[in-house]
Amino acid sequence: MRPQLLLRGISRLLWLLSLPFIRFEFRGGACINDHPAWIMSANHRSVYDFPLAVIGLEHFRWYARIMIASEFWKMPVYGWAVSVIDAIPVYRKTDPVGSLSAAVDALKSGDSVCIMPEGTVHWDPDEPLSMGPVRTGVSRLAVASDVPVMPIALVGTERVWPKGRKVPSFSLRRRTVVCRLSDQPVWLTGDDHRGNARKVKEATEALIQQATDDLRAIDPTYMPQLDG
Repeated sequence: MRPQLLLRGISRLLWLLSLPFIRFEFRGGACINDHPAWIMSANHRSVYDFPLAVIGLEHFRWYARIMIASEFWKMPVYGWAVSVIDAIPVYRKTDPVGSLSAAVDALKSGDSVCIMPEGTVHWDPDEPLSMGPVRTGVSRLAVASDVPVMPIALVGTERVWPKGRKVPSFSLRRRTVVCRLSDQPVWLTGDDHRGNARKVKEATEALIQQATDDLRAIDPTYMPQLDG
């Protein structure tokens, strides 16, 4: 229970620190209470995705163990934060199978798990509605645990903290970010993990389109190239 309380505390702190610069919009998630546990699968386009995911979990009153690259445990502030919220380290080079096993164990014990299946930041301004390649881990988790996937779209975060910057890009004008959850689960079965990963990608990209429309309705200056 303690990691859940700490996650809520960190979420509220991140929300307070962000509030002068960011406006949050949370949409969807009609089915979130239909299942006791989820694999919450989000796109990953900026460094700010992690804070938004944590704030979003609190908004939807949901606890999840977040899968995060093991390198973050070596960082002074991030290392403390990911430890106290009981995040699951992802050892991409040394023990990826062990990382997946730890996540499956968490799902089978009733915890939700939050994952970004692209595995790294992907943001292409020329294709703003697309994700990068989705790895098969999301399928392996779902099939092994028999837990549904909840696709999540994070949009607008690339304006807040783009990859390559050491600190966020603050603006006197509050920038809107959108976190949109799917309204229906994605169930994955069988051993065609690449096909299953494509299914998750397609569902998430459809949500990215909706979240982008949400954001553009609030801020018409967002993604003006889409008008053409």
